[in-house]
Amino acid sequence: MMKKVGRRSFLKALGFAGTVCAVTALTGCAEGGTGDGSVPLSNLTPLNGNIPWNKGVQPEDPFGNIYVRGVNYTVFLDMSNWRIMQSSWPNLSASVEYPVGQQYRKLTMKLNPYKDMASSSWALVKVYADDVLVGISDTIKQKTDEPVEFEVDITGAKYIRIEPYVKESCYYLGGVMYTTGGLILWDVKLWK
Repeated sequence: MMKKVGRRSFLKALGFAGTVCAVTALTGCAEGGTGDGSVPLSNLTPLNGNIPWNKGVQPEDPFGNIYVRGVNYTVFLDMSNWRIMQSSWPNLSASVEYPVGQQYRKLTMKLNPYKDMASSSWALVKVYADDVLVGISDTIKQKTDEPVEFEVDITGAKYIRIEPYVKESCYYLGGVMYTTGGLILWDVKLWK
């Protein structure tokens, strides 16, 4: 037995369905997407290496800004759990490789210094497409107070490799050596 639906109820239901469709169309929402047509790199599974996305230490810069508003974030530190890490003080580097299957034309990310970066420390990111260096970011220093936007053309690449690099500084406190230097990578996206 069917229940009669009143005009008001029907219009409410129709309005709700229309709103959902309109929001989906306007934001470009797609499975795994960000609403702007990009795909977060954190949605892909690395072939070699590892990036601890959205966990670990809080992505805070020396000015107290916290970078969790992007689609993803990671902090590259000596203790950051990146696999395939090389650490020979004062140089710290790692490598992570993703299969991208010639599906994307560019990789974008934002970079900031981590809060413990000393004035003599610095950092950068290198990106390779099919083992060819295609981009090196600007150098990130302690006084880099605005996000550095880094964009790399990866058109036709089957694989991309991201290599963060940090030049650390050290100091002694109570007979214990501490190192300072870290890099925040956030809002890391692939674009078709």
